[in-house]
Amino acid sequence: MGFSKRWLRAALTATENIPFVGWLQSNTREGLLTGFLLGAFLLLLLGGLFGGLNRGPSGAVIGALSGSLCGGALGGLFGAIWGTLSLPQEGAARVSIALDKDGGRYAPRETVSGYVEIFADDTLKLKGGQIYFICRGFYAYDRMEEDQTQKPEFVRESRQYLVQQANVVPPGILRRGTSQRYPFSFDIPYDALPSHHGYICSVRWTLHVLLEAPDIAPIEVHRELIVEAPVPALPPVPGGYQSLTPSQICQLALILPRVVYAEGETVTARAHITPLESFHAEEIRAVLLRVENTPLGDDHIVYVDGWDPNSGLFRGTRQAGGKGTTYVWLEDELTLSGPVKLEIAESVTYPFSLRIPAQWRPTLSTKDGKVIWKVGLILSRPGHADIRAF
Repeated sequence: MGFSKRWLRAALTATENIPFVGWLQSNTREGLLTGFLLGAFLLLLLGGLFGGLNRGPSGAVIGALSGSLCGGALGGLFGAIWGTLSLPQEGAARVSIALDKDGGRYAPRETVSGYVEIFADDTLKLKGGQIYFICRGFYAYDRMEEDQTQKPEFVRESRQYLVQQANVVPPGILRRGTSQRYPFSFDIPYDALPSHHGYICSVRWTLHVLLEAPDIAPIEVHRELIVEAPVPALPPVPGGYQSLTPSQICQLALILPRVVYAEGETVTARAHITPLESFHAEEIRAVLLRVENTPLGDDHIVYVDGWDPNSGLFRGTRQAGGKGTTYVWLEDELTLSGPVKLEIAESVTYPFSLRIPAQWRPTLSTKDGKVIWKVGLILSRPGHADIRAF
């Protein structure tokens, strides 16, 4: 039985290169070949038998040849019909998604257009196909057991913000070695969330294609695209933006020329210190922080001060506080001064620059989570609490 199946499979493979026959569905081709062989064999025997009885040896030869030809033709015809109706089809197709816009980056209110291309490695009868335009959010949090003897349990949940569907592939037959393109288009809403590739907050925009065909598993393919964050319309402020932290010994001011930046840009700012009494400062630092928060979790904050983007491993400190789960990432820092003595009434200014990484992690705000960026100053004193300005 195994040998006969292998022989039939080899014969079917050989028929793929025969004109017209190779374009048939695999089940039709299998039925045609099976019917042809059975019909030819049976009528070869009958034709040879009756030809030999009527005409002798020469009649046997002619009868066998005629019978095999007629039997093969009739058997192939009925076998093809039987195979199409009764046998499961086999085959494969390659599906790809192409976008009209290079780079796959879009803004709210724009149209995502392109086409789905299907290349048939074997002739396939298709039920049809759909393409989905989906925006989903993924939110992660960790929680500790009450006895705090085990490592935190990491939980991941998803939210669906948008689903649009289009039936782009009609039912039909796609012939072996041919390809078809099916255009599509979707409109991005004006209030679309931006793509965000964070750790506990993530928003992904994707195109999903689902192609269905009888007797074979659905063929699925997806492609991710980027929806950029709209630029906030904030009026310029003369003199820039300031954050002032007064204390008993000094006033620490953070001065920014603007508060709207794009990823990959450099934040230029100034630290302005006005001592109210003379004191020693151990260090003055400028930091760039990214703060992710989701209301899920057991009210704790994780301060991350080192991580490997390739492995995803990070080093951090977990503390109780905040609402839900909060991760504070140190994206960049700069030491403005080492140990220094600041004299009363002698103001000092430290200009500095910090670079925002280009990793598709813009400011984000949803009911399920939010991400904000902060520029801050930290003034450390021996034996005293830090003075901070954000």
